[in-house]
Amino acid sequence: MLESPGELANVGQTQAAGWLARNRRRIDQDVRGLARRHLTAAFMAQYDATKSALERFVRGHVIDLGAGESPFAEIVRPQSTRYDTLDTSCDRQAVTFVADIQNMPEVDSEQYDTALCLQVLEHVPEPAAALRECSRVLRPGGMLILSVPHLSRLHDEPHDYFRYTCHGLAHLAAQAGFVVQEMHPYGSVCSFLGHQLSTLVLLVVWGIPGLREAARIMNCLLLVWPCWLLDRTPFVNRFAPLGYLAVFVKLDTPATD
Repeated sequence: MLESPGELANVGQTQAAGWLARNRRRIDQDVRGLARRHLTAAFMAQYDATKSALERFVRGHVIDLGAGESPFAEIVRPQSTRYDTLDTSCDRQAVTFVADIQNMPEVDSEQYDTALCLQVLEHVPEPAAALRECSRVLRPGGMLILSVPHLSRLHDEPHDYFRYTCHGLAHLAAQAGFVVQEMHPYGSVCSFLGHQLSTLVLLVVWGIPGLREAARIMNCLLLVWPCWLLDRTPFVNRFAPLGYLAVFVKLDTPATD
């Protein structure tokens, strides 16, 4: 029996979605860690801001909260005397603690000099509780290095809850007993839009040998680097940043209401 045009369209959409999903898994397998920064302008902007903060502030005992695949481990380990990781599962790699950042009794209080929370807080339904826990596990004077999105499409659904401003971050920091050492925007609407285009191009061609390599080079030349340079245009990221990188310092004396 012949399918109707609507049924044929549904079959085509299902096949296309399957193709893109398979290519996304291939990209995740083929490009890991810091090498991913060359895939899109958004990844490049996040990398630049994060690398700078890690090189300047990481010290002592470090815990990477919501570590995932620990993409910045190669930068953090040489600067630390101990490097622990925490995530809600150990599916992708072994972690020191399997726990929820909002409530992690597995981690003792005041054990760390530095905590990392990179692109995690948007996936947490109770960010104030998460920051209180970050403060608890840090020693007085310890530093929390945190990055969050301001512009982002929905991802990792249904666990995608918030987008942040610098004012909201400062408020949450004060509530959790931190002072802001520094906070600045990274990226812009240019890297946000470039990220969408780069992602689409790479997802379409990644499963085709030869074309994949050519598309990866052209993507860098025509999308990643131009958008990365546009991010540096004066004032372009002031009112529409891709995200924020913040460094918070735990107060010696707990904050009071």
